[in-house]
Amino acid sequence: MSFVGPNGEAYAAWNDFSKANNITVNRSFDGGVTWGTPTVIAAKTVPFEILVPAESFRGALIYPACDADRSSGPHRGRLYCSWMDLTAAGVADIFLSFSDDRGTTWSARKAAWSYGQNIQMLVSAVTLREPKMLRGSFCSECRG
Repeated sequence: MSFVGPNGEAYAAWNDFSKANNITVNRSFDGGVTWGTPTVIAAKTVPFEILVPAESFRGALIYPACDADRSSGPHRGRLYCSWMDLTAAGVADIFLSFSDDRGTTWSARKAAWSYGQNIQMLVSAVTLREPKMLRGSFCSECRG
């Protein structure tokens, strides 16, 4: 997933399941000519896909959905990434992490919803819009 910061920074985030099972990001400050060293946003439990009641035959893929705050508000430049993973209780949920230093460090992941053991949340999307609002789409509530 690619996204752009408020000053034209280019970011790319992905599910790095083949090496260390992390959500990872990299950044470029020169329009994509050069890229830095990839940074881990968070470790995760599910490598590539998960079979849950709503997606029991084809599976739900694990991928990050990210955006940057390009507003003129107090969090201008903050990066947000969300992805699906399992909670400690073994239930699928959407997790969110943010960075206030252009992706150098990231907050600890937090579950976006956590309704309980019988509801699973899948598929995340993050967009930022004025006025300073983080909007998320979390769909496929699955009662098991």
